[in-house]
Amino acid sequence: MPRATNNRQVAVAHPGVLAGRVHPHQCEIWRLHLESVRLIHATFFPDGRLGTDIGLMYVLGAVGARYLETAQFPTDSDRYVFRASKANELASYLGMPRDDVRRDLAQLVRRGLVRRKGQLFAPTKKGA
Repeated sequence: MPRATNNRQVAVAHPGVLAGRVHPHQCEIWRLHLESVRLIHATFFPDGRLGTDIGLMYVLGAVGARYLETAQFPTDSDRYVFRASKANELASYLGMPRDDVRRDLAQLVRRGLVRRKGQLFAPTKKGA
């Protein structure tokens, strides 16, 4: 990314580029990630601001991902069994402080995107 120095533009390369360690598709991967973040934000938080909602988005994503990862198909039934997650499991999964995750979960519950049963959290239909 260029930066101004003494009224001149100087090209500044990422250290990985200089060392030849950048994956050829890294730009596309980042572009896909950012477009996904924008789409998720517009879908679940249409009235919010991306900068302030980013933590909520990741916690909502973790609730859904953990819910789907724990799906089990029992042999005596034709339905999947999903397992909700505790706040400390989600915090560990995300690598975030537990108090931040708990605060975000409370807000997601208020918005109707996550349901709480005791200490367990799972996505609602609105949040899925």
